[in-house]
Amino acid sequence: MGQLFLQDVPFQGPTALTGFNSFSDPPCEVESIDISSGAPDTVALVTSVIVTNPSSITASMGGVMLELWSDDSLGEEYSVKLGSVTVDDFALVPGENYFSGVEGVYQTPLNSPQAGVDFLSNYMSGFNQRVLLKGAADGSSTNIDLLKEALAAFNSATELEGLKDPLVIYAVLQFPPFWDLFNVPTTMTIRNPFAAEIRLVGASLQLFVCNSYASSSSCASYGNQPIGTFTNDVIDFTVGPNEVFVAPTHKANLNGISLDVLRALWDAGVGSGALVRATGNIDVQIGGFEERLYYETTDVPACLENIFGTNC
Repeated sequence: MGQLFLQDVPFQGPTALTGFNSFSDPPCEVESIDISSGAPDTVALVTSVIVTNPSSITASMGGVMLELWSDDSLGEEYSVKLGSVTVDDFALVPGENYFSGVEGVYQTPLNSPQAGVDFLSNYMSGFNQRVLLKGAADGSSTNIDLLKEALAAFNSATELEGLKDPLVIYAVLQFPPFWDLFNVPTTMTIRNPFAAEIRLVGASLQLFVCNSYASSSSCASYGNQPIGTFTNDVIDFTVGPNEVFVAPTHKANLNGISLDVLRALWDAGVGSGALVRATGNIDVQIGGFEERLYYETTDVPACLENIFGTNC
């Protein structure tokens, strides 16, 4: 029939263009965090980040810096800046985008040091926590002038998973001499999951013993009262990058002889061992960075050494 040309034909219809929506549905996901080095009040991080682009637009924004802030659930005035992450090439295709090797930095918030301690403590103890990724209010998140205003308004909440592998793998107890029954020699095997070495220069951990087992490796409930403390000794040792390290032997100082203590010693000596919960403070150094952190770990196997070895 050939070509048919139409002019001035009225046309009208609604359309929708899906934007980035601050990458909040689903939110950005910080998949992993590694520590590469430390300096006074600063820790260098290497992270992996997943960003879902809900639009049908492919965009390349060049280098983008986003600030890391603590939870604002109690109000914006309680949220403090904890550091930043920088993506060298923030190139997005529709759908899920995975960025690995993203460099970041944690900086102790001088206006609220406790918020920084809480953040690091929760992460080291394996607790998930809500954090914010925000664009810099001064527009410094990007060098592209057209994007400065948009990124300054960027604000995306995400759930940051805590450390997946506990620092303490298991503990081996030696039966104390009869004249010193309340001080149990204890040797802990420790895992350093980071690319930087960790130096432990202090520990004061209350110890709770499992009184109801869900399985041989999981406790259903722990006793309400601590059986003792690890440790009153002076400690100072370094665990190398990504190393499993048998720490020097130090004493677990028992509060006395109780049913919980007897249960712990019995469980540690037979079967697959006792399970212990430890809560308290650890003094950590990473390079020039030093901090006292709250630390909690559960379901730590504790075994009693005997002439046949251990059951760990």
